[in-house]
Amino acid sequence: MSTSRSELAESRSELADINSIEDRRLQSEARAAERHDRIVVLAMRIALIALILLLWEGAIRLGWAQELLIGQPSRIGQFLAETFSGGELLQDTFVTGMEQWPDILLESSSELAPDC
Repeated sequence: MSTSRSELAESRSELADINSIEDRRLQSEARAAERHDRIVVLAMRIALIALILLLWEGAIRLGWAQELLIGQPSRIGQFLAETFSGGELLQDTFVTGMEQWPDILLESSSELAPDC
């Protein structure tokens, strides 16, 4: 009987190894499916943003909307590129941030103060 018990123990061990391998394979497939889903969602978001920008640009160029009121995506992008490359955008952003710090600190300190 000792041989049959050792054989039984060995077969259980092999079965556990097979189950472990199968579990790892399933986990790997689940991770791959999650990655695929994330990529698809990201691609759909990018496509939606691109479609909105194209429709917006087309509406301006066809005269369906006034550029004065809503701007034109290509000109907005050009302006941002020019001010970023010239350093103005970063400088103005820094100055605005520095001017807002006192207000932010005052606001957060008033929220922390106990009500009297």
